[in-house]
Amino acid sequence: MAKKVQFDDEKLDLQAIKKQAEADTYAASEHVDRVELTPREINFDIIYDAPDGKTHTTTLKSIVLNADARLVKTKVFQQLARGLNPDSLHAEERARLDYISRCAVQLKDPPRWVTDGIGEDNELLLQIVSVLLEHENRFFRGNARKSEAGEVSPRVQISVSAFNKAGTT
Repeated sequence: MAKKVQFDDEKLDLQAIKKQAEADTYAASEHVDRVELTPREINFDIIYDAPDGKTHTTTLKSIVLNADARLVKTKVFQQLARGLNPDSLHAEERARLDYISRCAVQLKDPPRWVTDGIGEDNELLLQIVSVLLEHENRFFRGNARKSEAGEVSPRVQISVSAFNKAGTT
C-alpha cells in the first residue's frame, strides 16, 4: 500500500529555492588559486647544429597525446622494434624507441631533418623529448590547486583504507 505524502499548506517558492541553490553552489566554488593552464598545443623553437656542419632552425608544434594518439604511439613503437620483443631490448634502446615514437606522434608535421635526426642523434632526441614530456606534465598539472603556502597540491589523491588495516598483504 502506498504511503500518503503530506504537503505543507505553504506554496513552493521556486525563486527562493533557486537563490539558495545558487548561494550554496557559489559558496562551494569560491575562487581557488590554480596553476596557470598550459594549452594542449604549444610551439617551441629549435636550432640544431647537424653533424654535417649545417645549422637547422624551425618551430615545432607539440600536441599532448589523447587516448587514440597513445595507441598510435604504441603501434609506432612496435614498428620501430621490427618484430623484436620490447622486453628483450636493453633498457636504453627501449627508452630510445619510446622517445622516437613519442616524437613521431606528439610533434605535428616536423621537418624531415628532425625526423631523420632523432633516429641517429641522441642529444637531439633527448632535447626534443624533454620538451614534449614537460609539455605533457604541465598540461595535466594545469588544473592543480595551490595550497595556502603556495605549493601545488597533487591533482589525484587516492586513499585505500583496506590497505591500511593490519594483516592485509
